[in-house]
Amino acid sequence: MPNHLKTYLVDHAALTLAVLELAKRARNSNPEGELGEFLAEIIPMLEAERKTLKEMLRRIKASDSPLKNFAAWSGEKAGRFKLNDSLFTYSDLSRVVELEALLAGTELKTAMWDALATLAMTQSDFRDLDLDGYLRKNKTMGEKLRALHRTAAHRALRAEES
Repeated sequence: MPNHLKTYLVDHAALTLAVLELAKRARNSNPEGELGEFLAEIIPMLEAERKTLKEMLRRIKASDSPLKNFAAWSGEKAGRFKLNDSLFTYSDLSRVVELEALLAGTELKTAMWDALATLAMTQSDFRDLDLDGYLRKNKTMGEKLRALHRTAAHRALRAEES
């Protein structure tokens, strides 16, 4: 059997690491208000997702990839050097771009949990894991991120008019 499942789980464990690191960074930059509270809520969920993906890898007798994790971690760190009209400080545009990246990661994770929940119907190794729960949580997270993004984009882009 090809190692497609292993590769899929390893890649998504790395993706989840990048999303987790981004959420932590965004939380540090937005410690208060609705966004800060939301980010504080999702960080433990992202940590639990990574733990579940690692458990799934363990169950198929595979392991996480330090190289892919380093690449994901490094990619998130490199993403800090984006053009946001403010090279050394956080700006309203920084918030918009971070929310877009979190939303993109959440959309990918929603598709992943959907695929894995479908797989669990036929793969007994994973039936006891609450993959449908992660799917529901990611859908809710995506809806909330879209609302926060709309608010942040309006604030950042409207300021350009002034």
